[in-house]
Amino acid sequence: MNELNLGKNIVYYRRKNGLTQDQLAEYIGVSKSSVSKWENNFTFPDIILLPQLAALFNISVDELMGYSPQLSKERIKSLYNELALDMAKDPIKTYQRCQQLIKQYYSCFELLYYMAVLYLNHYILFKNKDEIIEECLQLCKRIETECNLPTLVKDAVSLELTIYTVIQKPHEILDILGETARPISQDCEMIGAAFQMLGNLEKANEIYQSNVYQHLLMTIQNSISLLNVNISRQDYCEKILDRIFQLIDIFHIEELHFNITAIVYLNAAHFYTTCQNNEQALLMIEKYTSLLLKTDLDFLSLHGDEFFTDITPWLNDLMLGINAPRGAQLIKESVVDVLNSPMFTALKDEKRFQVCLHQLKKLKSFGKMSRK
Repeated sequence: MNELNLGKNIVYYRRKNGLTQDQLAEYIGVSKSSVSKWENNFTFPDIILLPQLAALFNISVDELMGYSPQLSKERIKSLYNELALDMAKDPIKTYQRCQQLIKQYYSCFELLYYMAVLYLNHYILFKNKDEIIEECLQLCKRIETECNLPTLVKDAVSLELTIYTVIQKPHEILDILGETARPISQDCEMIGAAFQMLGNLEKANEIYQSNVYQHLLMTIQNSISLLNVNISRQDYCEKILDRIFQLIDIFHIEELHFNITAIVYLNAAHFYTTCQNNEQALLMIEKYTSLLLKTDLDFLSLHGDEFFTDITPWLNDLMLGINAPRGAQLIKESVVDVLNSPMFTALKDEKRFQVCLHQLKKLKSFGKMSRK
């Protein structure tokens, strides 16, 4: 938490305005020794004198006290990354620090948004999960009702919908969105077209590439949802997976986006398990394990490749930039624990499954040892 620098600021603004301690004391109506004590932080001006001092220096009371109700985007991102690491080590203490930051910067809506995301990504660590989720929702609602930045309000609504999805409240989702799928917004295409018309082909290229990147990942995510909705239709699900794997191969998704690839392998394994096709299910688990073992989970980050050559500026401008939303150890624990899910019970006694589980447990325990 930033300290107030009232004494130092009085010195700075007094000198900036060419005033002596005597002149300042006479203007305010106090003794010179009082001004000296203020400037040396021995005492503080009476609260009723602060507006008079600020008026003299032609600044706000907040500026006089060295307090800013807003944080820069860079500082917020840095705070998030720091708190995400601390959350995995000591969630209670980190939550208390987050609450202090929220109180201090309650009108910094971008910080409130990041805090809601942080809580949602780590609520599973708390015993009072429902309270943490409710805190997320309240932060979103404050942004939606008080913030005057349309893009941030839109992000807050989207986050609120994500929360309702996580806690399985479908009626709340439908109340907000309605029951009919609307055409996908073409805002990004219009921005790219605008830069193209202006002759800024470099920026247009960045916009179009980032748009293809987003739609590609969304197509895979939606296809996984389609798979799960139709999981009893084996032939159709085989077609879905065939097309997903073609996209993964064509666009090199394994190298491009670790998380979406891991999700594909796990959901494919689940599908084959329900079909009692243990051979294919084990193959997907092995692909999942291989992906984890060859990925440096300590330094996960988003990036482009030889096709997405110019998306780095866009990635850096995302809410969390290129960084993972959770700390490395928490990621390691979650990717191992998912194999203990009931959906893989039928594979528990398979030797190939046990080999994968053993390899991932070593990965998890190595992370813990390296922290000590």
